[in-house]
Amino acid sequence: MSAANLFMLSRRNKERLKVYNPNTVKEIVEDASKIPHNDSRAFTAPEGSSRSLVDGTLITPTNPSLVNDFAAGMGDATRDRARAQREARMNSLRECDAQFHAQLKRQTEERRRRQDARFDREFTKVLADVAGESAIMQDTQYTLDFSERVRRKKQEGLHSEWHQEVFDKIQNRLQASLSSRDPRDIEAVWNEEYNKYLNTTNVKVGVYRDVIIEKDYNPFYATNRTIKVPTGDIRDPVKRDIQKRLDEQSIIMSGPSVLGTRAGGEG
Repeated sequence: MSAANLFMLSRRNKERLKVYNPNTVKEIVEDASKIPHNDSRAFTAPEGSSRSLVDGTLITPTNPSLVNDFAAGMGDATRDRARAQREARMNSLRECDAQFHAQLKRQTEERRRRQDARFDREFTKVLADVAGESAIMQDTQYTLDFSERVRRKKQEGLHSEWHQEVFDKIQNRLQASLSSRDPRDIEAVWNEEYNKYLNTTNVKVGVYRDVIIEKDYNPFYATNRTIKVPTGDIRDPVKRDIQKRLDEQSIIMSGPSVLGTRAGGEG
């Protein structure tokens, strides 16, 4: 059915034509304008009626400006209605999004609380298993204490051996050397050397140790009389591992670099 026929059918039924699309209204008016004026289907307002066809305005082929105004008004109304519907949809989407994020946050917090509670239970159980009387910590602590006692006992034994093999030997030798000297002789030597130093500095600018004239003054004379004890035969137990490596290197270096065929086959 064309737009004109639709409009004519509405007029015959004496009802207002309800159109929500401005383009359809414009199409109806354009189709109606093509009908001759002497046609029996010409558009006339109903007798005795003070209301027009559309919104109180009679739309005829002779007033096309009213058609355009009506179409524009219908367009504004459609846009406003579409805008309102779009805003309603956006508000609904925002509300749904807010509800979704709130629910997600609650679920995340609940999951975190459950994980923390499970971790606390498992950690408490592990601590109970580790720190119990028959747990591994007791065995570990016993092992550590035993290792510490062994280390301390070994250290005490090593110190006792060092005191006997090193300190006592050097101390006895120093004491023997001191006992063989008279303190008055030592004092006399120091006084004599000091007088030589004063006499030398009175006649010379200074005493230099890079060029020594022993007939005038020897600054090393008193040093040569310092007590010295031999220590080459003393074996320090603290350096036993180091000394063992040095002895092995000495044995290797003292041997022949190349062994003969017979020497290599012997032994």
